[in-house]
Amino acid sequence: MKNTAKLLAIGAVAAMALTGCAGGSGDATPTDGSSGELGDVAFLYHTLEFEFMVGIQQGTEECAAELPFSKVTVLSAQANSDTQLGQFQDQLAAGAAGIVFSPNVSAELVPAVESANDAGVPVVTVDSLVAGGELAGSVTFDNVAGGGVAADFIAETLGNKGKVLELTGPQGAFHAELRHEGFIDQIGTYPDITVETRDAHFSADEALAITVDVLTDDPDYQAVFVHTDGMLRGVLSALEQLGLTPGEDIIVVGLDGTPEALDLIRQGSVAATVSADPIAMGCEAAQMMAKVLEGGQGSDVLVPPTLVTPANVDADELWGNQPLG
Repeated sequence: MKNTAKLLAIGAVAAMALTGCAGGSGDATPTDGSSGELGDVAFLYHTLEFEFMVGIQQGTEECAAELPFSKVTVLSAQANSDTQLGQFQDQLAAGAAGIVFSPNVSAELVPAVESANDAGVPVVTVDSLVAGGELAGSVTFDNVAGGGVAADFIAETLGNKGKVLELTGPQGAFHAELRHEGFIDQIGTYPDITVETRDAHFSADEALAITVDVLTDDPDYQAVFVHTDGMLRGVLSALEQLGLTPGEDIIVVGLDGTPEALDLIRQGSVAATVSADPIAMGCEAAQMMAKVLEGGQGSDVLVPPTLVTPANVDADELWGNQPLG
């Protein structure tokens, strides 16, 4: 496989779980002699309804338990920017020393970051970036490299020629834009492969409808690449309706590395997925906030992708094989 990027390695995730945060929100006091000298830290996530975000929460809690925070608060905005803005203001009013958050919609959360800047409270983003304000650091998946890894796998599996359907997230979405960029740039190095790109809004239902429409009009496609594993079931349902056998008539490739995607690889329905480790991301974000509060400098960390195929689908280190919750 071609090298798509030079990637930054992430340290091992700590094993200790944080107590007092059941149900996606709560507080915790320092454990194992932690002094609490760094003050209260809030972790504000745009949602905890998806396995990927639950993985980020788990990584946060495991590592925060070993850091000298006075109190840790974990909240979900349930995919509502207004709710997240309110949570930001509440935590600033309560005297939070630092805030780690995953923005629901980047542009809509700029005022939240600016209010923290005005209060002198450092902000670290995890999973995506925000369109304005001053950040102390960020931890994101290397979406460009992830798209490139998927492109290389598809090209090699197809013998460097064929037609591919790419199903993306909505235009302007942080992950969708970068995954598309990485995929298209890399697949472009294979001149005998053509790509049809359609916006499926990260939706399984839309993935189903688009796949049926495209392959009905032109059945000469050899691969489907989806920007998130949540769309895999939609694509597989479409192939079933069309009488196509995944793995024989056409290959399906995902991105995220969810437990469901790994099971579909084991079943032979999905050829591969590109794993984006949310547990490592959550841990790294907590550690970065501690470093900033200790007077150090934050940074922009990219968590590297891992290609998952039948050859390594049972590897213990894959986040999709680790218990969540």
